[in-house]
Amino acid sequence: MAFIAASPRAVAQQATAPTTETRVETETIHQAEIMPEEPEPEAPDPAATVYTVPYATVRSGKNDNSNYNLKVIITQPAACTSANPTCIAMVRVHGGGWVEGKPVAASADWTGSEIVVFDIEYRMPCNPNNAGFPNAADLCPAGCDASSHLLPGNNLCDLHRYPVPLIDVKTALKWVSLNAASYGANPNKLICKGSSAGGHLCMLAATWDNANSIGLTPAEKASVVAAGTVKPDYVISISGPLNHEIADQYRRGIFASAPYDSTPYSFPRIGVMDYAIRNRENLINLSGQFSLNRWKDASPWWHAQAYETKGVLLFSSKGEMVANRYETLSVNKKTTNLDSKVESCVVEGLDHGHENNPINLYGDPDPALCEITDTTKWTMTKIAYAREWLLGRSSW
Repeated sequence: MAFIAASPRAVAQQATAPTTETRVETETIHQAEIMPEEPEPEAPDPAATVYTVPYATVRSGKNDNSNYNLKVIITQPAACTSANPTCIAMVRVHGGGWVEGKPVAASADWTGSEIVVFDIEYRMPCNPNNAGFPNAADLCPAGCDASSHLLPGNNLCDLHRYPVPLIDVKTALKWVSLNAASYGANPNKLICKGSSAGGHLCMLAATWDNANSIGLTPAEKASVVAAGTVKPDYVISISGPLNHEIADQYRRGIFASAPYDSTPYSFPRIGVMDYAIRNRENLINLSGQFSLNRWKDASPWWHAQAYETKGVLLFSSKGEMVANRYETLSVNKKTTNLDSKVESCVVEGLDHGHENNPINLYGDPDPALCEITDTTKWTMTKIAYAREWLLGRSSW
């Protein structure tokens, strides 16, 4: 991987080159150029300036040994200036089951006048012919699951399987920490926000701990370490899959008690949709071979006690079967000694992601499963509440 240094607008800081990394090239530092932004399906903040900038050069998914510049789309509100870089720097990671999706310019719902959004590309084990988004030929390995991008077993996908997406997110966090000031953001106010697969990767980037890592090869572990030690100050995860071990137990039909606590639980049988399980298999299993240790290593729950962030906001849904609500509860259980840092809310219904939905769209949350104690906030959208929660943080 080649880590890309500051753009012409960015501060003159450079990262230390990693000593070891697998499946990537030796790191070199070079100047970033500003590229035209991709078309934006939503309405970007009209008062903001949008840039598309490469943050790292990686091996593309093509079979020609070519390189590709991973890009970040930056939405900079007019109030956030490089002369006075005090705004929040939000690294936003898109969802899509680790098989699809792309970065987009942020709307005013997120940016307001206080948040600069850095929306990133990352590599995925997906079928470039089925992905249906720009740059799929570079982000998805050629030949990956030619019959279906959800079916494991094709080792051509291994090029971009876990931990590669995590490496890209950690690299992006490092790049933003070095370049935030030139876009009006304070690198000491670093956030990672994601929905679904993006929520998983944000939480994993915040929690992954080399000492706790299991199931990865030494070269893979070295790659994650080499991607940098920058961790976000706060994490917002909306419907992020956080505990693959729970999902595996549902997959095998043996879920009897919570694996994160010795106390038996009488949980109702709420499974995980077949395609959601297949997406996890596609992300984690090398050449279709299941490894429970790799599933654990890819779980923020597994690393939760080691996380060093100042706060986490977690949303999940009571009835959804993509990212089971007990995955969110498992993280809360494991961080009992850090409860002041974790706020979670399990909403009613089958609401997966959908940031613009009111928290109580399908009914008021069960107070026993929602730590938003001010019930007047339940009418807010998830975005509105997350922004208020973020702007109310007193510790940076």
